[in-house]
Amino acid sequence: MSRNPPARFEIPNWPVAPARLAETMQSMLTDGSWGKYEGQWTSRLQSDLAAYLGRQHVHLCCSGTIATEIALHGLGVRPGQFVALAGYDFPGNFRAIESVGCIPVLVDVLPDGWVMSPESLDAALKEDVVAIVVSHLHGQLADMPKIMEIASAKDIPVIEDCCQVPGALIGGWRVGTFGDVATFSFGGSKLLTGGRGGASVTDDEAVSQRMRVFTDRGNDAFPLSQLQAACVVCMLEELDVLNQKRGAAVEFVFDQLRESALPVGVPAKDSIQSSAWYKVPFLMSDHLLEQSPRSSWMERFQSAGIPLDEGFRGFHLRSTRRCKKPVDLSNSKPAAERTLLLHHPAMLMDRVGLEVMTAAIIQAVTI
Repeated sequence: MSRNPPARFEIPNWPVAPARLAETMQSMLTDGSWGKYEGQWTSRLQSDLAAYLGRQHVHLCCSGTIATEIALHGLGVRPGQFVALAGYDFPGNFRAIESVGCIPVLVDVLPDGWVMSPESLDAALKEDVVAIVVSHLHGQLADMPKIMEIASAKDIPVIEDCCQVPGALIGGWRVGTFGDVATFSFGGSKLLTGGRGGASVTDDEAVSQRMRVFTDRGNDAFPLSQLQAACVVCMLEELDVLNQKRGAAVEFVFDQLRESALPVGVPAKDSIQSSAWYKVPFLMSDHLLEQSPRSSWMERFQSAGIPLDEGFRGFHLRSTRRCKKPVDLSNSKPAAERTLLLHHPAMLMDRVGLEVMTAAIIQAVTI
């Protein structure tokens, strides 16, 4: 059987300029605000994010990774202390913990999933953990109510990493409203983008003050520019609409591929529209990996124009000189070794494009 797709499809470029962006950029050129270190657009973004999330303090910064480091300083962690995070996570979070002099304590993820297991967290907290970093990844949302219950019982603060899922909902509440601090990324590929940038948000005045002290080096050491802030302001206005469109597309793709040889990372069907989809996950089966390694499958998909790539490497193989492993990481291992991710611009295609792409995926995995 031919491995070529039955027809071509065109993945939209990202980012898609918001309706107001050109007008906003022109006004910045006219009034000179584009060149100011701080001003109306950084202030506007802070107030818009605070209103969108219902949180009091918003600290803008240069990236989502730095947002996590700023959050750790805000929580007052000290070198040599332990900070928990999942055994499968964005590598920048591991490095942020190390950058403040702390030691990562690895927690397992959910079976056939990518987010922290509350049960594994509870077991791992036998270590002297002083903070927890929890990420929502690949459209899967961590069980924040349960995680916060476990953390609160032990009086351990939580950083909620929302970089991949801005606008997602858990039980009707926006992500970023559960953790003691929440972090967001405005990187160029993200759903809420200004090209680069990030934010740390909190309701705790003491935490907010420590974040300000850490970033103040005579001026802001990790700034977000006025231009970037203006872009994010415009993107935020359209975030919910685009999230709904991506959610509908993900539901269609999952329905089309549910019986295919490529198992989809299926959340509960009624949660698809509640999430946000930066990456759409697939966990490769034994059947596929017996035929070819993941890298070969990835090349096959990409040669057909399908934007599938590998997931994170995870941390289960990292040396115990760098981290603690107090619990079994048997779910983190397959997450690192078997995950393929479909990039979100594909979810902005029309129905015909989605049909052609899913047909191409099915054809590529038909052995």
